[in-house]
Amino acid sequence: MSSPKRYSNGITNVPASNPLGQLTTLDPTQLTVFFDDFLRYSATDWTITTVETGTATEAVGDESGGVLVVTNGTSDNDSDMFQLSADGGTTVAETFKLATGKKAWIKTRCKTSDKTDSEFIVGLVDSDTTPLDASDGMFFIKADDVATLDFKTSKSSVSSTASSIATLVDDTYVELACYYDGVETITYYVDGLPKGTLTDDTLPTTELSVTFGVKNGGAAAKVFSIDYLYIAVEK
Repeated sequence: MSSPKRYSNGITNVPASNPLGQLTTLDPTQLTVFFDDFLRYSATDWTITTVETGTATEAVGDESGGVLVVTNGTSDNDSDMFQLSADGGTTVAETFKLATGKKAWIKTRCKTSDKTDSEFIVGLVDSDTTPLDASDGMFFIKADDVATLDFKTSKSSVSSTASSIATLVDDTYVELACYYDGVETITYYVDGLPKGTLTDDTLPTTELSVTFGVKNGGAAAKVFSIDYLYIAVEK
């Protein structure tokens, strides 16, 4: 690896007249950002909705770089759903909003133990104890009884769906991302490659929460692992 290029005087993305014009790093106030590499996990960071006849567990796994491992109970339709909490686990924090003129990004890396008999969701969703049927959001979602993954936007229960953008493999990570240009186009990516676009016709206008979760598609425990989750929206 070659040596890094060195900017001894710093680097900025604002004009000199800006209050942060002499700051020697990029202006952090231009974006609202959530990033979790899951090097640690606290249940009180999340509003968790669990449906189970057994016992679901959530814990940081022994994996380089951090990973949250979610293991459901053993009954069909057991589920474990997470939304960012505003107050230690009770109230959902709806702290992101998508809007024309504001660029937005989602990027995550995750996997499921069963590519067919499981459901999962990752992205931005309105406050909802059953986010798999969310009325508002922008997210990646996997349905039961298929090994493929969809990308979806939904506004007041009217949805646009890019179907089967990826074919999953049991216990194998997939990197998912999307980019909204703030004008009209949302580009979605799989493993770093652009796979297509949606228009922003069904982009939600309500506030949204960081969301992920997994649901069993059969009477056996399913394991969902999320390596990281990054979400950013221009202010």
